[in-house]
Amino acid sequence: MNRTFDLDHKCGSFFAHFLEKIFIILSRYILIENKDMEHEYQRAVTRMCVQTALLLLQHGAESTVVVQMAQRLGIALGVESVECALTANAVVLTTLSDNHCITTARKNTDKGINMQMVTDVQRIVIAVEHHLYELEIAQRKLDQLKPLKYNRWLVVFMIGLSCASLAHLSGGDWIICGITIFMLKLLDDMLFAAIPAVGFALVFNVPPKALKYCAILAALGHVTRTLLLHINMPIVFATFFATCVIGFLGVHLSHRYLAHPKAFTVAAIIPMSSRSKEDRIN
Repeated sequence: MNRTFDLDHKCGSFFAHFLEKIFIILSRYILIENKDMEHEYQRAVTRMCVQTALLLLQHGAESTVVVQMAQRLGIALGVESVECALTANAVVLTTLSDNHCITTARKNTDKGINMQMVTDVQRIVIAVEHHLYELEIAQRKLDQLKPLKYNRWLVVFMIGLSCASLAHLSGGDWIICGITIFMLKLLDDMLFAAIPAVGFALVFNVPPKALKYCAILAALGHVTRTLLLHINMPIVFATFFATCVIGFLGVHLSHRYLAHPKAFTVAAIIPMSSRSKEDRIN
């Protein structure tokens, strides 16, 4: 009977040891599978972050915005940190998750200023931060982005009209400008500041909805500077305050419409580069 008990005990011990080995092997296998899935997810996040940085850099976003957007996107998707380095012709990006680093590099090819692309990329990043898009949806949205290109003849016409408007703001003859005078001074200055703003906004491929705000900001900025010059303020300070007005309103509009501030401000500031009659008096 003791021999039978010992045999049963040995069989039970062997079976328990066998099950323990099987459990350890399965646990390691599952752990490896989970790590592989985590690493694959991290690779997908890394690819999307570097694609985001590359799109922004290619279409005219400043380096600070490029780095910030890549970092915000990576953190929103669950990695611990994102490091991004920019050069003249490349983007190098590293993600860190569970002490595992993935580094990738992409060659940069300049595609010209296109604020519509910058705005759309930023909106995707913001949507991911607010948990509206998951990785797959955000990647699909990013892949579907296409640069906005205005009609070439429209751009040519607006550039010509913009140059004529700048000539008027600089004191050019009405015949040279090709436009008859029928408006008050302040109103026509607002008009001729708004036209080149829209013209250059088309060059920068600003989203269509932002064009009217570019015109309004340009008109307000030019009128602000003109009024300050009329009270004998130095041109430097007058231009500075007018630019601040445009910048403040541009930032407000960017938060309201989830767009980059440059989409509203850059084209609006350009008309102030011309010298008006008040400038020459000062």
